[in-house]
Amino acid sequence: MNTHKRPRNAKSLLAAAVASTLIVAGGVALAPAANAAPPTAPTVDYFADSFAGLRTGSVFTPVTFERFERLLDSDGTYAFLIGGPADGVTAATVASIDQAAQAHGIDTVYAFDPRLDGKSLDIRTTSSAPLKELYTRLVEKLNKDTNPQFGDPTTDPTLFIYDRSHTASGVEDRIVGSVTSARDAENIDPVTFSLDVDALFASVPSVDTQSQFTFFHDAMNQRHTATYADASLFGGDVLTADDGANFVLQSVTYPELVNLLESDGEHVILFGGTWCHNTRALVKEVNRAAAASGVKTVYVFDLKLDGLSNAPAHIRDSASEYSYLYGDLVAKYLPNLRTQYVPAVSAGQRVEYYPGGDTGAERAVSLKLQVPYLISYNKAAGNAPITKDWLHENADGSFTEYMTEFWWVAGLPGKNSRNLAPEVWAAQQQTNWAFAAEAVAKLDGFFGLATAPDAPAAPTATASASGDVTVTWAAPANGGSALTGFDVALDGGAAVTVAANATSHVFGAVAPGTHSVTVAAVNHLGSARSTATTVTVTAPPVVPAVTVTGDLRPGGTISVSGTGFAAGAVSVELHSTPQVLGSATAAAGGGFTLTATIPANVPAGAHAVVVFANGLEVARTAVTVAPAAAGGGTGDATAGASGQTARGLAGTGGPGIPYLALGTALLLVLAGAGTLVARRARS
Repeated sequence: MNTHKRPRNAKSLLAAAVASTLIVAGGVALAPAANAAPPTAPTVDYFADSFAGLRTGSVFTPVTFERFERLLDSDGTYAFLIGGPADGVTAATVASIDQAAQAHGIDTVYAFDPRLDGKSLDIRTTSSAPLKELYTRLVEKLNKDTNPQFGDPTTDPTLFIYDRSHTASGVEDRIVGSVTSARDAENIDPVTFSLDVDALFASVPSVDTQSQFTFFHDAMNQRHTATYADASLFGGDVLTADDGANFVLQSVTYPELVNLLESDGEHVILFGGTWCHNTRALVKEVNRAAAASGVKTVYVFDLKLDGLSNAPAHIRDSASEYSYLYGDLVAKYLPNLRTQYVPAVSAGQRVEYYPGGDTGAERAVSLKLQVPYLISYNKAAGNAPITKDWLHENADGSFTEYMTEFWWVAGLPGKNSRNLAPEVWAAQQQTNWAFAAEAVAKLDGFFGLATAPDAPAAPTATASASGDVTVTWAAPANGGSALTGFDVALDGGAAVTVAANATSHVFGAVAPGTHSVTVAAVNHLGSARSTATTVTVTAPPVVPAVTVTGDLRPGGTISVSGTGFAAGAVSVELHSTPQVLGSATAAAGGGFTLTATIPANVPAGAHAVVVFANGLEVARTAVTVAPAAAGGGTGDATAGASGQTARGLAGTGGPGIPYLALGTALLLVLAGAGTLVARRARS
C-alpha cells in the first residue's frame, strides 16, 4: 500500500534512464482481455500437491504467520502442525496424522510453516533479527505452559493441541497435549508415532475451527477501528455478518501462492493485506462481486509475510534482503504485469533485488504493484498469464491503481486533515467519491457482472434563428452498470460530458451549414455512441448598416461607411431635403466607404444619411448637423439619433432594411424588371 498519487506521463517517465547497475526484469506488458466473468477454476490443494501419498482434501489448512498468531490469541481448542514440505519430519508424518484425525472426527489441523518462503527463510534460525523476533513472539505464547516445550527447533513439537484458556491447578497450561516422538525424520518409528498421534487426538473431545471469514472480519475491523474510530466520518465495520453468508476470500502463504501460479486453471488473486487501509476499502466489494459471479475462491496474498511489518518482512520493498521473493515471482510468473509506477522514475517506483537471493549477482529491477491489486491468472496463456487486471487506464497510456478509502466507497466525508478551504475540500470529496464509485463499477466489470451501456436512440436536433443547436435524446433501455453521464459531440469534435439524468444539451452560436450531432451513453466500463443525426443552421438575415463620422457642419468633411450591403454600386444622400453626397461600390464582403462634404447650404438640425442601391433605400442613419462655425470655419458637431460622438467619432445608424425583407422585389429590381418603388424626385 502506498499513498495514492496520480501518475506522471508514462512516455516521458520511461525515457528516463535507469542506473547502469540495474536490469529491468520482465517483458512487454500485454493488455489483458476485455471484461468477462472469470471461469471457475479447479480447487488447488497445496498440501496434496506438496506431499506424496496425502489425499486431496486432507485435514490440513495452511495458515500465514498473521493468521497463526491470531489463532493463538483466540478462544477455543485448536490442533496445530508446525512444518512444511521442506521439513523431513512433516513429509514423513502428514499422511498418518491425516488418517488419525479422520478416525477421531477432527477435520481441521492448522499448519504453520516457519519457513515463510517454503524453503529457506526459516524464522526459527534466520540471521535476520526482525524476522527471528517473529518466532520469539510465538514461543512466548506457546510456552505459557506448565511444561514449556518451544524454543529449540531441534526439539520443538511438530503436532500439538492448544487452548490459551487451559490451566492446570490454576496455572496457565496452553499446550493441552503434543507428540514428541517425531524428532528425527530418518529415525521415526511409525508405530510409536501413530500411537502417540492417536492418543493425542483421543485426549480432547473435539477441536475448534475458525473460518476465513472470521479471520478477515476480526483483523480488518479491529485495524480499521483502531485507526479510524469515528464511524460517522470513516464508516463502521469493514465486514459484517452478512458478508459471511457467501465468503470467498482465502488467505494464502507465499509457497501456496507459488503453487497456485504453477497450477492449471483460471485463478483470481488479490494482493493486499489486513494492515492496508486501501485494501480494507474494497475487500467487501471484491467478495460481493466475486461471490455474485460464481467465483468460488479469491486467493489473498499479503506481500508482508508477517501481515504487518515493513522490511525485511515486506518483500515488495527494495530494502528487504528477501525482495528477491517478489522480484523472482514477478519475473517468472507475471511477465505482463501492468502497474501505476514506472521503474525509471525513482527508487520508490521500483523493486530492486538480487535474482535468486544471490548477492553476488547483478541487482535487478521489478515493476512495483500497489495494493489492492486484483488479477485473473492462467498459466496456459503463455507470455500473458494475467488474463485480466483491475486498473484505471489513463488517456496517455499509463495506469492508476484503485487505492481508495473505505469511507469514500461509503460516500462518507472523512476528515479534512489538510485544512483545505471549504470549497476546495467539497470539490476534493466529490473527486474521491467518484473515484471510489469507479473502482466498484470496475470490480463488477472484472467479474462480468456489468457491461457498457447500450447506445441511446438517434438524438433529435433543432436549430434556432440565432444559430443555437439543441440536441435531445432519451436514455438507453439498457444503461449497463450505473450510467455516469452522456457524451454529446458536434461534428465529431470534442465531446461535452453531461449528467446521467440529462436529456438535452445546447451548442451555442453554431456556424451556418449542415452539422452532425451524436450522443454516447457512458459508464465506468465504457460507452456506446448513438447514430448521428444532422441539423441545418441557417445564416441569419444580413442587415445593412451605415455609419457616419467626421465634421458634421456645413462644408465639413465626413466619412460614410456601410456594412452588410450586396456587392455593387450604392448612392448616398443627405435628407430630409435630398442632396447627393456621392456614390461608392460595395465590395463582395458587403462594405464600402465614401468621403463626402456636407453641402454649405444645409441648415443646422436633424438630418439623415440615406443609402440607395438600384434606386431602393437600403439603409439610413440619423445625424445632427451643427451650425456653421463663426468666420466660416468648421467645428465639432455630433451625429444624431444613434450617433453619440463628437467630430471624428462614429455615428452609427439604426438597422437598414434586411435583404430577406427586400425579398423578391429587390431581386426583380436587380434583374431590371421595371420600377417597383417610386422614389421621390430629387430637387
